[in-house]
Parts: sequence; C-alpha cells; structure tokens
Amino acid sequence: IRKTPSAPSEDEEIDLISKLYSTRLSISREIINLIEGASLWMINFLEYTTDEDMQDIEIAANLSLLGRIGLPDNLLNLPVYIDGKVSDPLMYQIPIVARNLLAGIPRLYKVREILFHIYENMDGTGFPDKLQSWQIPLKSRILRVVLDYYDIIRYYNAKSSDALEILKEYANQLYDKRVVILFEQ
Repeated sequence: IRKTPSAPSEDEEIDLISKLYSTRLSISREIINLIEGASLWMINFLEYTTDEDMQDIEIAANLSLLGRIGLPDNLLNLPVYIDGKVSDPLMYQIPIVARNLLAGIPRLYKVREILFHIYENMDGTGFPDKLQSWQIPLKSRILRVVLDYYDIIRYYNAKSSDALEILKEYANQLYDKRVVILFEQ
C-alpha cells in the first residue's frame, strides 16, 4: 500500500526556506542562530511580549536574510548600507523579495511585515516606505541592528568593538538608540 505524503507543517516550511536561502547566501546555521538569539534576548527587555510575539521575532530572525536571494552573486556579501548610504540600488529589492516570497503563507503575515521594514531608518530616510522612529516596528528595528552588526563584522573583517562603534555613530539616524545600547550589552 502506497502512502500519500502529507503536506509539510509550517515549521517544516520555515526550516526548508531557511535552508534554501542560507545555502544560496553561504550563511552558516551558527550565524542565523546568533541573529535569532540576540533578537530574542533584546525583545524581552524592550517590549512586553506574548508567546506569539516571541515566535514572530524568532521566525523573522531565521528568515531575516531571505530577501537577499534576489541579489546577483556580486552583491550577496555587500552590506545593504555603507557609511550610512545604500550600497547599491538593487538593495531596495530586498524587502520586496522577502515579502513576496512569504506572501503565500498566511500565518507569516506579521513576519512579512517585520522583514519588509528592516531597512527603514529612524530619521525617515530608509526604505521601502520611509517610516521613521516609532512608525517602524520594534522587531524590525531590533533585526536591523543585529543584521548590520553582522554585515560590518563580515564585510570589513572588523572587531566586535569596532562594529559597535559604527552602530553607535549612526544611532538615531539609522538605528534606534535604545536597541544599539541594549545590543552592546
């Protein structure tokens, strides 16, 4: 008797998406775990969170680099921002690609919105919607700091203390200063 395979569970779908994009971007599970761990730790200090909130930021952290799979190979390792400016016009595609890839999974609506607003700047100069300060979802602000820290370390081969100094330099312009201060801890 031949069994019909069942549809994958939501967790299995998320795991598959994560494996696919991390393979495309050559990102280790260890890096994704660090992004997730830092994000979960910070959200507990900055906002009252429900179990659903925690699950949303955990999934968003796991999928935080998803939008980059739409970039050409020569841009995969380039930070989205360099010296406070978008490094390449194709970077504007990142939130759109992430949102579109997750559009078919209704449960991930909040995750899609978190990923869609990661590159908004505190001063309103970011993208895609030019939101500013409190308009930017807190979970997006948290992921932004963690992702840019990772980009700075990787791209510049910087020490942790140097990467933190760069984040502090752009606090209140690009980043939520509270998030940067907490991340330093």
